[in-house]
Amino acid sequence: MHLMTATRPDIAFAVSYVSRFMENLQVEHWMAVKRILRYLQGTKSDGICFKSDDKIDFCGYSDADWAGDHADRKSTSGYALILMGDPVSWGSKKQSSVSLSTSEAECIALSLAIQEGKWVHRLLCEILDAAEDKSGPELKIMEDNQSCIKMTKNPVNHGRAKHIDTCGPMEVDSLGGSKYLLLTVDEGSGCMKGFSLRANSDSEECIKKYIVAVQTQFDYKVKFVRHDGARESVANSLKAFYDDQRIEQQVTVPYAHQTNGTAERAIRTIVTIGRSMLHYAKLDKFFFELKQQ
Repeated sequence: MHLMTATRPDIAFAVSYVSRFMENLQVEHWMAVKRILRYLQGTKSDGICFKSDDKIDFCGYSDADWAGDHADRKSTSGYALILMGDPVSWGSKKQSSVSLSTSEAECIALSLAIQEGKWVHRLLCEILDAAEDKSGPELKIMEDNQSCIKMTKNPVNHGRAKHIDTCGPMEVDSLGGSKYLLLTVDEGSGCMKGFSLRANSDSEECIKKYIVAVQTQFDYKVKFVRHDGARESVANSLKAFYDDQRIEQQVTVPYAHQTNGTAERAIRTIVTIGRSMLHYAKLDKFFFELKQQ
């Protein structure tokens, strides 16, 4: 871990990835750790060598994969800050929300790079001002995603990108403390009902209460529930509930719009309309919350 943060940016992603499994270590994870150690043994003479140069150049690079984690389909951000040709700060971090596009994942990664870059740049300027009485270099962050670049240059949030305010880059709880939206869609009538959740795990209890309420109030038998196999949808207690209610589960292909598109489009529309209403009313996104009605 010390090498990853001090002198070896080349192992930042690998160490960050295996660290995710520290609470539930399996044999394959330990094999991955041993592979990192073998790599370090073979490259122990490698390191960062800073050169003397009168020209002070400072820039940063950011990038992200898209849905790289096959378990929860979250993306990973990566950045490196380069001073006079050598890295002085770098990082690899799993994003806290699921990105719906490559541009969204890149924007979240770019935000992380800018946060770190501004801190390092400010420190560099203070050092130069105290030592040589000269102004610091310009801060430049390199980004290769054209959609992300255009969104950063244009302050207007287009309809296709407004959901980024909810998913990231800066997470903000709603007035009621909610972070997640759960939407149920009746395939027969098209009726939809939404729930605001404080935690992703709260969806299990909401699903149970919703199914019981529908069957009690409308004398309507729920025959099957279709979901994409997310962890909160396949909890053991939820499986037991479905079995008790004689409800069939249909697991679709994750992130396949042919089977999950109705709910995905509805969620995106709700978020877009909600954010547009807040923008029109000049209210902070802190006030966004889905009303359960």
